Amino acid sequence: MTLQERLAALHGKGHLAEHQASRAELQQHLDNARDQIGDARHPTVSALGRFNAAYGASHALLTAAAIKVVGP
Repeated sequence: MTLQERLAALHGKGHLAEHQASRAELQQHLDNARDQIGDARHPTVSALGRFNAAYGASHALLTAAAIKVVGP
């Protein structure tokens, strides 16, 4: 089963819903990633805190990459 088929099956079962994001929402994800990368680089933050910030930044970037922007 392909990824598209799996996603379609999840959508058909009501486990996924389509979401059309605005450019502002996309920018918010990118801003969050930038802030979290800054936190990950801060030397006074614990190793766990830096890891969590880097992980959060990667999640924000992946979310931004998956967004289909609609409108101006």
